[in-house]
Amino acid sequence: SVVSTPRSRRIYRFFELLANRLQPAALAEAMAAFLFGRSFQQKRPRVVADIVGSIHLDDAARALMIAQTRCLQAFDGATIAAKVTCPTLCLAGGEDTLTGPDEFRASAEQIPNARLELVPTAGHSLLLEAAEVHRRRRHLSGGGTEPAERLPLRRQRREHALATANGRGQ
Repeated sequence: SVVSTPRSRRIYRFFELLANRLQPAALAEAMAAFLFGRSFQQKRPRVVADIVGSIHLDDAARALMIAQTRCLQAFDGATIAAKVTCPTLCLAGGEDTLTGPDEFRASAEQIPNARLELVPTAGHSLLLEAAEVHRRRRHLSGGGTEPAERLPLRRQRREHALATANGRGQ
C-alpha cells in the first residue's frame, strides 16, 4: 500500500516477529494464510502446499524478510504517489488479508488519475490467483512495461530496504 496506516504497520510488525521467532517450516506455513485468498486456498490446496513446501528460509532470506518488514513499517509513499502523472489502474484482491480494500482505496486516492479495481476472489498473490485478470489488463494497457513515473516509488522502497538491512535505515 502507498499509504501507511496503523493496521499496516501492525501487520508488518507481526511478520517481523514471525520471521524472528518461528522456524523456517512454521514460518512458511503461517505466511500461507496471508499470501493467498480463501477461494484460492479452497480451489488449489495442492498448489498452496507446493509453494509452502518450496519456501526455504536460510539466514540471509530471513534477514531480508526482517529488513523488508522494518522498511515497510517506516515507509509512506503518499508524497511520491501524488507525483504520478500517468493513468494508473490499481488492482487489489478482495480476499487480501495483508492489505485491506480500504488501504487499497486510500492508495488509489493518493495517485492522480488512478482507478481501483477489486478482484473479488483473489488474495494478496494476484499474479497467481487471478492470472487471467492480469493477462487481460496487460493486453489492454498495451504491454507490460512499467511507466517511468512508477519507478521512483519502487526505487525508494528498495533503497530504504537495503539501507535498513545494512543498519543505515530506521
